[in-house]
Amino acid sequence: MRFAEECAVLDILSGGRLEMAVAIGYRRREAEAYGVDFSTRGRRTDELLGIVQRLWAGETVTHESAFYSLKNATIQGLITVVANDPEKAMHELAPYFHHVNNSYGQWLNEDQASTGLAAAAALKPMTLQQFKASGILQILTPGQAIDMLNALRAKAPMEHFMMMLPPGLAPEKFTEYASLFAAEVIPAFR
Repeated sequence: MRFAEECAVLDILSGGRLEMAVAIGYRRREAEAYGVDFSTRGRRTDELLGIVQRLWAGETVTHESAFYSLKNATIQGLITVVANDPEKAMHELAPYFHHVNNSYGQWLNEDQASTGLAAAAALKPMTLQQFKASGILQILTPGQAIDMLNALRAKAPMEHFMMMLPPGLAPEKFTEYASLFAAEVIPAFR
């Protein structure tokens, strides 16, 4: 999931110019350092690529094997912000994230044939009202954010969380949200 999502985001950010090379590896001790059976690297890589292609095509993937276990996995372009007043934050931030959504949505539509990403991807052009109602921009209180992150961690390992300053929004305006996240959400995970 992480590989598929990060590659999809990088492809979007680069305007469809992502090119990647995938190799099965050739050093037994490197595989063993990660607890991976070196003799399965070919089958493991083939299976990974099949799953990733299905995710990029917009499928909801359930897959169970000796190598991978996924249940109802999908790639989603969700944006999460933490605020004490979600309604105020939606009013202030939605126009900026709406611009991001529509720009990437337009690029995805233009590049669909070359990227293989489905037309049903979460990011697609819409009106501001449709965007606000879509759920793509989630504005959560600190307590809701902690609950959401705990729920995500229960499903899969989580190593990092990224916040996005949308283009056009003055950094000092976004500092309020980043500071709240740092002060009230991060300590719950230390």
